[in-house]
Amino acid sequence: KYSEGDQQTKYNFRKLSRMEDISILLSSTPINESSYCTTTTSDDSTTVKILLYSVGIFLCIGAQITYIPQIVSILRNRTSVGISPVWVLLNNISAFTNTLGGILGQWKVFTCCGYTGFWQCNANLLSIYQLSVPWVNMFGILILLMIFFQRPKFGAPAQSLPNITLKQAITRHFLLIVSFFLYISLMVLYSTLGFMLLFTSPQRSLQHFTDFLGIFSVCVTIVMWLPQMYLTWRLKSPGTLSLLFLALQAPGSFIAGCFQLAEGTRFQSWLPFFVTGIQQTILLGMCIYYTRKYPPLPTLKEEEGYLKIESAALYE
Repeated sequence: KYSEGDQQTKYNFRKLSRMEDISILLSSTPINESSYCTTTTSDDSTTVKILLYSVGIFLCIGAQITYIPQIVSILRNRTSVGISPVWVLLNNISAFTNTLGGILGQWKVFTCCGYTGFWQCNANLLSIYQLSVPWVNMFGILILLMIFFQRPKFGAPAQSLPNITLKQAITRHFLLIVSFFLYISLMVLYSTLGFMLLFTSPQRSLQHFTDFLGIFSVCVTIVMWLPQMYLTWRLKSPGTLSLLFLALQAPGSFIAGCFQLAEGTRFQSWLPFFVTGIQQTILLGMCIYYTRKYPPLPTLKEEEGYLKIESAALYE
C-alpha cells in the first residue's frame, strides 16, 4: 500500500503526463509540428504513397473533366431548361460544407506545408483538392444558371405542364438571385465561425463543428437530387442536363468515396460521395429512359414559343 504522500505524487505525475500529451497534440511550436509532419509523411511505404498519389491526381483531373459536358451544354444552348435551380443551390451548399469541413478537419496538413517540399505538400492536399472540385464547378454552374436562366412555354414532350407568364418568370429569376446571395451569406457565416473555432477554441469545439458540417452536408446530399429527379419526371426529358455529365459523375462518385476512405478521412468526407453516386445512377437511368421513349425537346427559339429570360432583356 502506498502512503498518502506517495499516492499524491503518483496522481500528480499522471496528471502531468496527461497535460504533456494534450500540449503535444495542441501545441503550435515548430518542433512539434515538424515532428508530426515527419511522422505523418513517413507512415506509408513508398509504393503505397505513389499509388495513392496517382489515384488522387487521376480523381481530381477526372472529376474536373466530368463537369465539362454540363458547362458546355449550358453555354452551347444558352439555356438552363431541364436543370433544377433548387438542385444546383442544394448541390452548392452540400459541396461547400463538405469542403469547409475537410479543410478544418485536416488543417494540420496545411501547416505541414511549411516543413515539406512543394510536391509533398500538394500530395498531402490531394483529398482537399478532390473535395473542392465539385464545389468550384457547381458554383460556376450556378453563375451560368443565373445568366442563362430561361423557362420555356413547354411543348412536346411535356404537354401537361402549364405555360408561365412573364411575371412568373421574372419572379422565379428574382428568387434565384435572392437565394444566391443567401447562399453567399451562409458561406461567409460558416467560414468565419469555423476559422474562429480553429484558432481560438479547444480542439473538441472544432471537432463538434466539423461533425455538424458533415452531418449537414450528408442531409443536404440525401435530398438535393430529388428536385432534379422531379423536374426530369415532369419534363419527361433531361433538357440541357448532360447525360455524359451524369454517366461520368455516377461511377466517379463511388471511386472518390473509396479514395476518401483510403485516405482515412472522417465520415463527412466520404459518405456524401456514396449517397450522391446512388442518386446520380437513378437519375441517369431516368434520363436514358425518357430520351429513348420520348422525342427530345424542340430547338429553343423565340418563334417556337419559348420564353427567353436574360437580365439585359428583362429591364429594357
